[in-house]
Amino acid sequence: MPVRNTIAALLVPIVVPIALAAEEWKTITLGGNPDFTIEVPTVATLEPQGKDSDEFMFLQVQTGENEMFWCLARRFDYPKGRTLDAYTKALATTRRAVFCNHEGAKDWELLTSESFIHNGLQAATCASVYTDPKDEKRPGHVKSQMLIAAPTGMYQLTCTVEDESLFYAGLSWKHLWRDYIARMQKGFHPPGNPQ
Repeated sequence: MPVRNTIAALLVPIVVPIALAAEEWKTITLGGNPDFTIEVPTVATLEPQGKDSDEFMFLQVQTGENEMFWCLARRFDYPKGRTLDAYTKALATTRRAVFCNHEGAKDWELLTSESFIHNGLQAATCASVYTDPKDEKRPGHVKSQMLIAAPTGMYQLTCTVEDESLFYAGLSWKHLWRDYIARMQKGFHPPGNPQ
């Protein structure tokens, strides 16, 4: 079944800190495809989302007056003239860091970047810190990206910590959300994995 024709889902906002205890996580199916799953907190509830069939999950957590954490799972078609092979090669090199850029960002700095094989597919992760001048309430951002080159398109899991300053966003990412994001990335399994 083509991924883009499946029903997407929205994780409603959760206004409580989420612990990383094993009993507080579950595996959910995305887009109505049993081969497309991600591990998420058990406190999350799913509701249908119909605007963009390539957006499969949105998770938002507000942990304080100024701090916001959110994740979006989606799929992109490869641009015309580009192939799975081209993206597989790009993700296997330091060029993967381009996916952690943010248009209009100030004070951008790459924190981490690595390539690996995820369930038989080329994948990469990167994280960057930057100031978003368009975000007046929470301009300090740390963005973590996971990208997977699959036969059906490029799958992306974007998680962002937003706070009133770069310092607080970086502190929160390092001490609270980094392990949480890593667990979601490990549990993100797009369809079409060779395994």
